[in-house]
Amino acid sequence: MDKLRQFLKEDPSHTLWEYLKETSKPIMIYGMGDGAEKIITVLEKKGIEYKDIFASDGFVRGHSFRGKRVKSFSEIKEQYENFIILLSFASKQPETVQMLHDLSEKYELYAPDVNVSGDYTEVFDREYYEKHANELSEAFSLFEQEAKEIFALTVDFKISGKLCYLKEIDRHLKPCGSYYNMSGVYSYIDLGAYNGDTLKNAMEIYPNLTSAYAVEPDEKNFRKLSAYADTLDIDVHVYNNAAWNDICELTLHMGFGMNTTLGNIGNGMQKKKDKIVKTITADSITQSADVVKYDVEGSECEALEGTRRIITEHNPVLIVSVYHNNNDLYRLPLLINSYGKYKFHLNRKPCIPAWELEIIAVSEK
Repeated sequence: MDKLRQFLKEDPSHTLWEYLKETSKPIMIYGMGDGAEKIITVLEKKGIEYKDIFASDGFVRGHSFRGKRVKSFSEIKEQYENFIILLSFASKQPETVQMLHDLSEKYELYAPDVNVSGDYTEVFDREYYEKHANELSEAFSLFEQEAKEIFALTVDFKISGKLCYLKEIDRHLKPCGSYYNMSGVYSYIDLGAYNGDTLKNAMEIYPNLTSAYAVEPDEKNFRKLSAYADTLDIDVHVYNNAAWNDICELTLHMGFGMNTTLGNIGNGMQKKKDKIVKTITADSITQSADVVKYDVEGSECEALEGTRRIITEHNPVLIVSVYHNNNDLYRLPLLINSYGKYKFHLNRKPCIPAWELEIIAVSEK
């Protein structure tokens, strides 16, 4: 039985992608860059035509993109009367987020959901939902009641691309401290420590923190992380590695925008910035931890597998990014559940689209 379906407000048999294929309204792409590349590639794959590409007034400087001149929004409004806007960029800046919400109330605007990592042409359309309905429903049933509402709203957004669901999600958000006892955190593992920003946050919210283990594969970010770690008066270990389920070498793809992807890709797909990196498992760097944070650009599943001993033996709080790939929404909670008895919550930082979503899994022991 599809337990999730009864909580959804949108019809998963008629998603944004089906609507775009049927509509006679002209479709406009708002923004340039990697997000636009992804969305346009999906549109072309599905045989959906788009008319123009535009940027906000004041940002147009004679750019061209995909062979089209980038127009201003004022030009679009003058040329077309009734049109659809597909948002192709992300933002967590409060003023930009508010601007986009305001725009969505005046115009027919959608934020198509495409994978941050992995195959970005595998979108959340009717076929995807039908294929994964049972897994999504099984994962949905694991969450606490309020998290179930966030889960369903996230799926509603993925189905429709409507920003109103993101605003509704953000009304449910709570401080992380409402889910577990932060004063009881003494040891912290940070997988995907970036430039030290999340380690700094850990120092602020865990008053009794005495040790930390921070893993970051990108050399430039690692240097900043190391410099910050040197300023701390707790026991900090930093690793210029990628979190994985084994110790080996893999390709770090310096892919779209600021995002990286770990793994092996076919010939011809490599980029000049791609690098070979050594991987590491959380189980290999420490015996135990009170909290493990995972934000590893789509490698969360493998990083969790590399923490299996710590999870099964010590039951730490797990904070796991669950937005890099559509499959993460079901496969990550199901994987954690296979390791032990946890209570599952969902939280995120307000942004557009449905990024920054994370599972907070708290052991029942």
